[in-house]
Amino acid sequence: MKNFFSHIKTYLFSAYAWTICYVWMFFLFLVLIILFPVFPHRKTHEAFAARAFALVLKMLGIQTKIHYDEKFDPQCRSVFCQNHVNLLDGFIATASIPHVFCGLMHAWQFWIPIYGWLMKISQGIAVHQKKKSGKLQDIIEQAKKRKQMGYSILCFPEGHRTRDGHVHSFRKGMFFMARESGYPIVPIAVKGNYEINQKGSRLFHPGNLEVFVGPQCSTEGLSDMQIETLAQRTQQWIRQKVEGQL
Repeated sequence: MKNFFSHIKTYLFSAYAWTICYVWMFFLFLVLIILFPVFPHRKTHEAFAARAFALVLKMLGIQTKIHYDEKFDPQCRSVFCQNHVNLLDGFIATASIPHVFCGLMHAWQFWIPIYGWLMKISQGIAVHQKKKSGKLQDIIEQAKKRKQMGYSILCFPEGHRTRDGHVHSFRKGMFFMARESGYPIVPIAVKGNYEINQKGSRLFHPGNLEVFVGPQCSTEGLSDMQIETLAQRTQQWIRQKVEGQL
């Protein structure tokens, strides 16, 4: 009987979590659409949208403790590299990155109702999977435009959500993008998110998060080999924070 009520509690909490995430995103989307003719996205993001987006974590009862490295510059526009776990990743990033940013994401995600619409109007950068020739250069050009606009860029270097809670190898393209567009790299390690929701499961579980935001790592003047080394170091730093492994 105890297990029965425990399962019911989990199902109810999961239904609540999915509802809150999408209803709140849809509400913010409507508000932003109304405000955009008067106020550009950067102003709305800085004025209220980021704080409103991050409120989802509090609505779910998730306590989020954020640790900023003492060398982290909150005003320096950067490419933020975060481990990829579940739907909450974007809300966590919004709570952790202290200025306006956009996402680097698969082009098809812009077609996801509500979520994709928000990413599109927030200046997200599309990665076209079917395009081979010139794909990286297109992304670099888009990144340069975002830098001129005063945006940081959020990316998930694993390229997919983890299936086992471990932080897997990072793809190198976004590190080359950062170098060519003049951004430093900042690692973001999120611990505890896998216990809340896992890829392939619709169930959410109550839990708390610890977020570690590292210092800016310059990409200026790095060789291709040094960029690959930076990608490995960034992955290792995040993995150590998330899993306690070197």
